[in-house]
Amino acid sequence: MEKHPSPIAIQIVDIELRKRDGQSVSLMPQFLEFCLYQSVFQPMMRAELRLIDPIGLFYNFPMIGEETIKIKYRPTRAAPGSGDEARANAQVLEMEFMVNSAEGIAPDDKAKQQTYILELYSIEMLVNAKTKVQRAFNENYSSSAKKVLKEDLGAAPTKIKDTLFEPSKGIYHYIVPNLKPLETVAWMAKRAVPEDTKHSFYMFYENFDGYNFRSLEHIIEKGMGGTVPDYYYVSNQDKIAIERLQTPAGGKIQKHQVMTAMQTDKRFHTLEKSIFGYFENEFYDIDVFNKKITSTRTRLQPISDPDLKKYNMNTDGFIKLLQTDTDKPGTGPRTHYKVTIDGGDQPGKPAFWEKKFGPVTKTHTGMSQISITASLPGDTNIQAGSIVRIDIPEVYGFTTVKEDRYLVGHYVVISIKHLITAGERHVMVVELHRANFEKTISNKIEYYVGE
Repeated sequence: MEKHPSPIAIQIVDIELRKRDGQSVSLMPQFLEFCLYQSVFQPMMRAELRLIDPIGLFYNFPMIGEETIKIKYRPTRAAPGSGDEARANAQVLEMEFMVNSAEGIAPDDKAKQQTYILELYSIEMLVNAKTKVQRAFNENYSSSAKKVLKEDLGAAPTKIKDTLFEPSKGIYHYIVPNLKPLETVAWMAKRAVPEDTKHSFYMFYENFDGYNFRSLEHIIEKGMGGTVPDYYYVSNQDKIAIERLQTPAGGKIQKHQVMTAMQTDKRFHTLEKSIFGYFENEFYDIDVFNKKITSTRTRLQPISDPDLKKYNMNTDGFIKLLQTDTDKPGTGPRTHYKVTIDGGDQPGKPAFWEKKFGPVTKTHTGMSQISITASLPGDTNIQAGSIVRIDIPEVYGFTTVKEDRYLVGHYVVISIKHLITAGERHVMVVELHRANFEKTISNKIEYYVGE
């Protein structure tokens, strides 16, 4: 078995284009580039396959848009931190997609061959497009989600793992109103409340492991409890930054840990915090049965409020206010809800939704305060929902290199693009949101300006 010495290489073993009648052809001679997209906000993976076609697949195969693509590959690394030997001996894995369309078709100047992109979706997308769910359920939402994926979408059992479905609280009797299977599960995710009521933000998405129906807080907790890969930002031009080729603990930074491209898309958003209840409480009383909503606001008094006058934005005290539930007017971290609905555990009683909507707002707003887009060495162990830790130097032009103590820390992978080329090169473009707030912002001037 061939070994791959580079820790950021990946081996595509075969790319098979298959018709419904079983006829197939290998696309390895035509393969240029493969892009795989995952996001915690998208229920299904999608991909793009770029080909150079000198043999006329459209006419001679022929390709009519009802085919499937099966990609066989050996992963970048068999496990986080594993070496080349483990990866070289790793089993061959498979991904299967349906062909949705051919786009960007461009013949060369002699019209002898053409390049184009095949747009691919997970194989279940075809069933999803022609299936509707309209039936009654009488169970918790996580059990219903499994049932829809298995019975209506026809997903393989290997894609519906108990470990990826966080149990939800409460037994509900409801009717799904004529939705497609993926829409149905997304609809359930919006209403589900985890058994652990400190969680709130259910996500429904697909990654390499299968379909996930879990709260964002659960994803972060599980990820932080395992082995978290470290990435270090190292400029190709900056000699001082190159000196950081040792980890803070004194170890050697490996090639697959070096991050050479990074952009901070957003760093704190005052108006967003204000709009979503960080600076102003709002109490909602929702009566679903009578279709009635009442709202009571407690406006912020910034001059007279002693807490908010004491704590500047993103100091220790400020962050404590954001992370601690409180009913104190003007300082609460979220909007509060009271929801009454018939059909919960007890008709006419709150159906746990008051434990969902407010924390969802808090979690989403807090998570999105720091957003980073980065290019990282490829690793098939990194996917949507993964937790990574990044180490970034302070950038201010002086000679002493320090870490950016406000950006260094753990991040959750919100979306990811795996880019694999014909030369077995593998890179990732990831969108990262801060998974925790380890450091606070100081308002003390720290630059030495002389006497």
